[in-house]
Amino acid sequence: MSHNTSGTTTVSLSRGKKLLDVTMIGVGAMIGAGIFGLTGIAAGYAGPVGLLPAFFNR
Repeated sequence: MSHNTSGTTTVSLSRGKKLLDVTMIGVGAMIGAGIFGLTGIAAGYAGPVGLLPAFFNR
């Protein structure tokens, strides 16, 4: 970020990501979404008793 003489801020972006970087971001997003989705499905099957391991796992 740089400041102009008029007091405004300009933002410049660079294209620093390579194909592998972008691919790994996509893979991480898919894995993360899968973890949240499967956790929700498991919570739906377990019901309210599924909270008990969270309380007793200390």
